[in-house]
Amino acid sequence: IDYFEYTLPDHAIVGATPRLEPPGIMVVPENYKIELNIGGVKYEQPLAIELDPREHASPADLQAQFIWARGAGEMLAVTSQTYGDVAAFRAALDQRTEALAKGHPSPADSAVLQAAGKKLASFMEGEGEISGFGPLNRNEARLFTMMEAGDERPSEALRLSAQAACREGEKLLVQWRN
Repeated sequence: IDYFEYTLPDHAIVGATPRLEPPGIMVVPENYKIELNIGGVKYEQPLAIELDPREHASPADLQAQFIWARGAGEMLAVTSQTYGDVAAFRAALDQRTEALAKGHPSPADSAVLQAAGKKLASFMEGEGEISGFGPLNRNEARLFTMMEAGDERPSEALRLSAQAACREGEKLLVQWRN
């Protein structure tokens, strides 16, 4: 089961807007070199990224934005991947449960499988005050989008929210691994 957060990005163009948001981290304005390797042949091209002349962000603010967005993007990737891993594990458990049901399992076996399914569901969707990987990923995607929404250093409130989401994600990952 794939988990996707469907939102309407600003300036969406029908048929030409990436379906999976966010598409990636914006780079800091500077000179880059693009390399393309095709069949062992390497092509290089310079690329200059310039700040919109209407913006007045400092290089330090843009670098801070990039660093924070990269960190949020990394945790976003981890929670997305882990959600998929949990979903695959749950699908396998559901198949085993169906197969076992045909053989008239004992009440103890049924209880163990039911508890495991409930635990996996809580890792996916959360339970009570604890977020699962799905809601956590959705929250991280929103924070990431806010970080990338303008050319400026992320606000303290946004940085604190991102730190809290990362701590929550790390805690959930430890529980999942255990």
